[in-house]
Amino acid sequence: MKFLKSKFFEFNSYKIKLMLKNFTYFKVLKNFIKGSFLSLLLILGYRQIPFESNYEIVHGENPLNTFIKTHLLPLDYIPTFYMPTCLAQMIYNETKTIPEVKYERLYISTYDEGVISLDFVVKSSANENSANTINTNFHQQEPPFGKFQEQSIGDEDDKILVILHGLTGGSEATYIREIIMKFRNIEKLKIVVVNYRGISGSPLLTPLIYHAGFYDDLYEAMKFIREKYPNLRCYTLGTSMGANIFTKLIGNCHEFDDYIKGFIAISNPFNCTEVERRNRNGILDRFIIRRQIRYIQMHKSALKDVFDYNKISQVKLYRHFDELFTCKLFGFKTVEEYYEKSSSYKDLPNIKVPSIFINSKDDMLSSIDSFDTKICKNKNLILKKLS
Repeated sequence: MKFLKSKFFEFNSYKIKLMLKNFTYFKVLKNFIKGSFLSLLLILGYRQIPFESNYEIVHGENPLNTFIKTHLLPLDYIPTFYMPTCLAQMIYNETKTIPEVKYERLYISTYDEGVISLDFVVKSSANENSANTINTNFHQQEPPFGKFQEQSIGDEDDKILVILHGLTGGSEATYIREIIMKFRNIEKLKIVVVNYRGISGSPLLTPLIYHAGFYDDLYEAMKFIREKYPNLRCYTLGTSMGANIFTKLIGNCHEFDDYIKGFIAISNPFNCTEVERRNRNGILDRFIIRRQIRYIQMHKSALKDVFDYNKISQVKLYRHFDELFTCKLFGFKTVEEYYEKSSSYKDLPNIKVPSIFINSKDDMLSSIDSFDTKICKNKNLILKKLS
């Protein structure tokens, strides 16, 4: 018996030592990966390290644009020296810590019995317990959602900021939360993130999703917000695909012209045809297609009657995904027709809402130099191009 006990403790002691040894190896490996990651960022960006900000402002002539150009847009932006390129920043964004933002979720129905969600940012002073999880069917990265309570999101606010996400993330995305962190301390400002169908844990109840030019659901969200908060000054912000969709909404649907006081578009792709051509078979193309296939897989049961999942899961280019799925779902005859009709650059002359577009010249998604004339001809628009 003593012999067995001795062997037992000897064996467990060996296991503990082995675990500690492996843990040391793990730490070494982790530090090596971190070092390699930083080295990669330096390699990607060393040729373009800027030591001073460089930007260009293009705008239509009116007093408001002159004021914005003089007092607001000259604010300098100098990228972190070891992450000056958009690719390096995109890689870093996928790895950094996500800011903590609590929401209260409100679902609204769409015209076809679908559902989109509005995530209202909980005020810092609100009861922490108000943001407990209320739906266990959301995916793991779901933000903490609570039962909708007007007092915890600010019932005495006098303005509201409506944010629309890009293609690859909703209210849980790091970049959306970081935008919120910049605005959340403004007094009497209510902030709400509009999540498209099936995004950020929103259920997909109908075989209809969204695409780069689909603003029907955004229209439903804005209509609901205007009816619920008619006396608040409304400001809107869209990023990437969300910027493109918001641009199309205010360029084609003018019933919100008096309600929306201002619009900010960050990294608007403008021309979907050009975006696809520039990124075909590149890193961003592959990144997006992986995200979209994951989204389709998550909602496979709702979409099973409109596509062959096995065929789509083998797609390597986003263009082919649009040919097999998006065009079929939304009735576009060709992928070229889809890209052209979804592009927002054609809607710039029709915008009546004061709008600021902020784009980087090295943006992988947008070629902005060709839109100067359209911006200048509309007195409501202003564009800041970062170098």
